[in-house]
Amino acid sequence: VNATVGGGYVNVADGNYATVGGGSGNKAAGANATVGGGSGNTAGGNATVAGGEQNIASGIYSTVPGGVLNTAAQNYTFAAGRRAKANHQGAFVWADSQNADFASTAVNQFAVRAAGGIR
Repeated sequence: VNATVGGGYVNVADGNYATVGGGSGNKAAGANATVGGGSGNTAGGNATVAGGEQNIASGIYSTVPGGVLNTAAQNYTFAAGRRAKANHQGAFVWADSQNADFASTAVNQFAVRAAGGIR
């Protein structure tokens, strides 16, 4: 396994070409998985979590750029903010700071929760 852990504490890179840059308790679990840092994040094969806390990118080519408790669960998904859940293939979900889940409801959906409005 050609994997890399750059530093941090209790990080695991478990897959060919998987990488964890740092942070703590992060796991790059699959081929080409990447976790940049943060805490308690998990990326599956060909997926990326850049940082934040307790984020999961488990779909192929899925991305979580940061935030907290976000999930990009299906292929080609994006989840960002707080408790965004991209549960359908191709979904892009952005959630504001509310402490409640905000999830996609359809394939290839663009979903935004912005309690303060959209401009």
